[in-house]
Amino acid sequence: MATLPRLAGVVALTLATLGSGTFARDRNAVFAYGEGDGAVTLTNLPQSGRTALFVVALLAHDDDVITGLGAANSRMAPPDVARLVDVVAPSYGLEPALLLAVISAESGFRSKAVSPKGAQGLMQLMPATARRLGVRDPFDPEQNVRGGARYLNQLLRLFGNDLRLALAAYNAGEDAVMRHGRSVPPYPETQQYVTRVLGRYDALARLR
Repeated sequence: MATLPRLAGVVALTLATLGSGTFARDRNAVFAYGEGDGAVTLTNLPQSGRTALFVVALLAHDDDVITGLGAANSRMAPPDVARLVDVVAPSYGLEPALLLAVISAESGFRSKAVSPKGAQGLMQLMPATARRLGVRDPFDPEQNVRGGARYLNQLLRLFGNDLRLALAAYNAGEDAVMRHGRSVPPYPETQQYVTRVLGRYDALARLR
């Protein structure tokens, strides 16, 4: 067990930047897991059935060390969010890794986040969508995550469990997906969003 300030020659790969998951295969990484007492355990072995709060990838050369991990900390999944996701996701037939990937892309794990368009909370629910889902306080983490998980489950059922279409609809709205022949709309933002979430989901799923 170690603490981040004492780790030399590492760079934090947060959920916001995970991509290929190569480090999970070659073990050239340290996995951080939140414990019930608030402590964080660091290990070089992924633990089956648990979602890592974040991953620290070991670098080949000291010259590659990136400092300023404080900037990355705001994008790491807080232990309470990770635990909440582990409870909520199965209730809606979702994998925790998928829900964490969406939250990471939507809000960077900031429960008070508000987008320029007015989307709110961890899963960036628009006010009308939140009301439809029965979310009274979109800034309450549990209400927001449950509402977002319920909505993602509905979208998956609407689009025949096609994850790409469900994610596109989460970002651009189901009407946009329908208007474009049940395909990912040709909006750069939406296409990048789908690719980003799928990449993070794949990386997280490799850690399970």
